[in-house]
Amino acid sequence: VGEGAVYTAGAAWLVALCPPERRGRVVGLYGIHMWLGVTLGALFGTVALRLGGYPAVWLLCVAFALVGVVLVVSRPRPAQPAPAGRPAGLLPASAVLPGVALSLAALGYAALAAFVALHLGERGITNGIAAFNAYGLTYVGVRLFAGGLPDRLGAGRVAFWSALVEAVGLLLVAVAPNLVVAVVGGLVMGAGLSLLFPSLALLVINRTEAAHQGAALGAFTSFWDIGIAAGGPLAGLVASLAGYPAVFYVMLALAVVSALLSSLGTATRRVPAAPRSTG
Repeated sequence: VGEGAVYTAGAAWLVALCPPERRGRVVGLYGIHMWLGVTLGALFGTVALRLGGYPAVWLLCVAFALVGVVLVVSRPRPAQPAPAGRPAGLLPASAVLPGVALSLAALGYAALAAFVALHLGERGITNGIAAFNAYGLTYVGVRLFAGGLPDRLGAGRVAFWSALVEAVGLLLVAVAPNLVVAVVGGLVMGAGLSLLFPSLALLVINRTEAAHQGAALGAFTSFWDIGIAAGGPLAGLVASLAGYPAVFYVMLALAVVSALLSSLGTATRRVPAAPRSTG
């Protein structure tokens, strides 16, 4: 509950502070910091475990959370959007189409994480997890160096091509005759998914009233978690019925559907910025 609320509130805070022409890049950088925390948390937790056992791990987590509290309360309160005339609801309409597109793309990531080593191992290729590691490399790199593309080229256009790039990566993994091709597939997938999330998030932000943007972003990000949760079991079912290569072909098709849904998002009405109060 705490982590979900912190992530959503932080995203809404960023949107309130950031100029509209830079929102896509800033949301992308925000996501990188989340992954950085996950990565460093595992590292620091391992060190704490070796030095002081499991109690030290959880005390370290408490300490980090308290540092987060201090960082938040030390900053001035951002300007609040003008109240809306109606509640946002549990699932704001502006988050549905981009959210479904995000879930479909997340299925491919889940399949890569769960089955790439098994898929390559069946072909006699060792160290298949390197393809998954390669994914992380371009996922972070592209967002750092090309994270402004959704702002410059349009969120819907970048989301469309990002999902297609993911599909190409899935195809390379599916047909990979050796580790090199599989690693290239992981790199391509990472490049595609890297900009897909901030692009779709930008679509949600631009099509949501200012007072409802926090609720819309919270609903939107939950679609990623849904895709991750469903991706492993779905990929396992496909693998049991048709083999490991079929997993990546199915996810490829779903990534193409994600691209089509992303292109539909470009036709959605953009909500003009609402005036903000300083309360």
